[in-house]
Amino acid sequence: MKIISVGNEMREDDSIALELAEQIGAVKAFTNPENFINEGDEVIIVDAVDFNAEPGSVREFNTEEIAEFALSTTHNVSVFVLENFCKIIKIIGIQPKNTGYGKGLSMELKEKKEEIISQVRKLINE
Repeated sequence: MKIISVGNEMREDDSIALELAEQIGAVKAFTNPENFINEGDEVIIVDAVDFNAEPGSVREFNTEEIAEFALSTTHNVSVFVLENFCKIIKIIGIQPKNTGYGKGLSMELKEKKEEIISQVRKLINE
């Protein structure tokens, strides 16, 4: 199984999954996860997802659930296209505070980074 961290380093908190990649054993796929997945791979995707919660909140989604929150994205390929190519086991979403243009995480996500890592690891291992 592959763990893929997705995000855009130039969009503030959208880079949260990239920031966590090493600690959670994920590949940094940036905005092109399709370049890191082979046909038939089983995949867990970790990404910033705006699901209207407190910044730094972590939640598990399946592909049907993510449709509600994935109306716009900074990534080049949709989860629905990936699903035709590989088996998405789950999507782990991290609530961002800011996804505007800029480098670096918001103070809220920086302060909660260790807690976020712990929650993401738990969801990966379930």
